[in-house]
Amino acid sequence: MQIYDSFGVAKDAYPGIECGGIYPEWINNANVRGHAPLVNASKPAGEWQTFDVIYRAPRFDAAGVKTRNARFEKVFHNGILIHDNVELLGPTRAGLPEQATGSLRIQGDHGPIAYRNVRIRRLPE
Repeated sequence: MQIYDSFGVAKDAYPGIECGGIYPEWINNANVRGHAPLVNASKPAGEWQTFDVIYRAPRFDAAGVKTRNARFEKVFHNGILIHDNVELLGPTRAGLPEQATGSLRIQGDHGPIAYRNVRIRRLPE
């Protein structure tokens, strides 16, 4: 999920680059299946933004075959629903290969950024 200064932006360069967007896959040298947020809920740069994300990792059987795609069940940005049940068919452009569990990666490469109160909890199956 992209964290990016999109305050006041009606439409960005491609779906998924906007703040709260789900970054696209990179297939055949092209951005594919990016997901723009339903609405732009961004505050101006310099104000704290909030995100509440319910994400389900892909599932694999004992042989390592994927049995269920990853999915963003719900994403709220500043209290506003911006994604509802978005299925991901593969890893995003900047993502690592898919796995059932792993680390959280936080990237900040579009200017000054700070994070606070990052909380993660495992959801029941």
